[in-house]
Amino acid sequence: MSYLIVFDEMNLKCGVSYDQQNDCMEGIEDLGPILGKHRYFASSATVFMARGLRSKWKQPVGYMVTDASIPAAILKLLILQCIHKLTDIGLQVMGVVCDQGPNNLSCMRTHLHVSADTPYFIVDDQRVYVIWDTPHLIKNTRNNLRNNGYSVGNHAVTWSHIESFYEQDCKLDVRCAPKLKKNHIDLPNLRGIEKGAFCKLSLCK
Repeated sequence: MSYLIVFDEMNLKCGVSYDQQNDCMEGIEDLGPILGKHRYFASSATVFMARGLRSKWKQPVGYMVTDASIPAAILKLLILQCIHKLTDIGLQVMGVVCDQGPNNLSCMRTHLHVSADTPYFIVDDQRVYVIWDTPHLIKNTRNNLRNNGYSVGNHAVTWSHIESFYEQDCKLDVRCAPKLKKNHIDLPNLRGIEKGAFCKLSLCK
């Protein structure tokens, strides 16, 4: 059976506490048994998950909590460690799925030498393909349209075209795009929501 490794990052609200039962601290940076713990407040979590390429099976593999986004060089080590552990139990990893965050891009391009011509890296003579997360690709396409626009031949495509269409469509008794709403045009600022996310993760082993 073929499998994918999916990983993503989320922001955490800092909070340190002592687990008396297990005699360990919760809320500090922890990069796993190999790279160890460090005396920094954890403000970010990266979760790794394995899922079937042709099935709905999925299973969390592990998580790391850090004081910032995981550096590209360390991210490479964690990806390879995850692949080796899954391979050791008989799973064939065919690809890695992630978004286009700056550290993810740096890890793939600089440390794993992934490019448009070679969209994969080699682990134990096996190709592991890198797949950018489709929802983020769609979001990036939308953001580029909103901020910069596109050129199609000699024609310019801009966000103002969508705004103009929405304004005209709202005046119709029977709308052409009834599911197009105001918040689709005036996009909300989600960064505050992301930074306010909180998940209490135990660092006890």
